[in-house]
Amino acid sequence: MDTFIWDLYEICNLLLPIVGVVVLVVLIVVLIKIGRLLDTANVTVEKTHGSIKLVEATLGKVQEPVDTVVKVSKSIDKAHDAGVKAIDDAKVYVNKNIENIRTKVDELSEKANEVRKEQEARKEEKISEPSPEDILKGE
Repeated sequence: MDTFIWDLYEICNLLLPIVGVVVLVVLIVVLIKIGRLLDTANVTVEKTHGSIKLVEATLGKVQEPVDTVVKVSKSIDKAHDAGVKAIDDAKVYVNKNIENIRTKVDELSEKANEVRKEQEARKEEKISEPSPEDILKGE
């Protein structure tokens, strides 16, 4: 058993530097690939940086129309709110003064009927009275 362990020790002493070199080579390959990946990432970031600058410039151009649309929208909202308030105020006024309004409408209706009757009476008077021309003609 001692000889087996001793032989195993000898083999390990011989293989350890070889395994170390293999691990070192694998580590170097991994580091090279990581370096290439970082270079690719750097190029991508540079390209993205240009795109970001272009987008910022475009957003600057678009911002003014967007601000205008927001202002118009706020104006429309204010006009809508004013319209709703006016209608609500009108409803409250009508509800409070419905009797006065009815009375006034009835008075105006009566006056309109009186005027219509007077106009009809005048028309009848004109029809029944002969005109001066009719008298001269002898009719």
